[in-house]
Amino acid sequence: LESLAPMHIDRGVKATDMPVMGKVLFSVLTKALGSEFNESVQEAWGWVWAWLTKSMTLTLETAGGQNSLVLKSWDICMDNYTEEDLGGMLFDTLFELAPSLKSMFARPRPVMAMKFVEMVSTLVSFVDDESKMIEQITWLGSRHVKYGAKPHHIPIMGQVLLTVLEQSCGDEWTDEMAEAWMDLWNASCSRM
Repeated sequence: LESLAPMHIDRGVKATDMPVMGKVLFSVLTKALGSEFNESVQEAWGWVWAWLTKSMTLTLETAGGQNSLVLKSWDICMDNYTEEDLGGMLFDTLFELAPSLKSMFARPRPVMAMKFVEMVSTLVSFVDDESKMIEQITWLGSRHVKYGAKPHHIPIMGQVLLTVLEQSCGDEWTDEMAEAWMDLWNASCSRM
């Protein structure tokens, strides 16, 4: 249901629509099943619909939340660009905004581009699991210290990330998405 909520929201469905949809469903079932839509079948469908309504309502009400916005915008980026292209955009934007950091990157552009995408994908994949996120961020932080990363590099990379995400999402990018990503970035970096 969680993956269906953004699609439903895009089509204007709200949690308050669930009772009307339930009436439609039961009307269709009544017509389609006729006498076979007896009391026990109605009771079973009532239970299924109550569960579905509760689950979908919760999902629809939280779907506009920050984690959902992060997931949705990352999906848009991955739909609009290949991993290689997206990583290249991150790599190139970093050196456009901070050319002095080039000396920190000894590996070739394609390798680093993929590392950037892997890092962002890691953040996205654990956006709903704080304990796993902390574990991954701790690991990433220790690796970045070995590479020579300093605390003053964090805001630069955050700006790189937001710039590329906005470019990649195009017209679908929103201020709410930017806020969700900045919150994720800041929370992640504070744990690093």
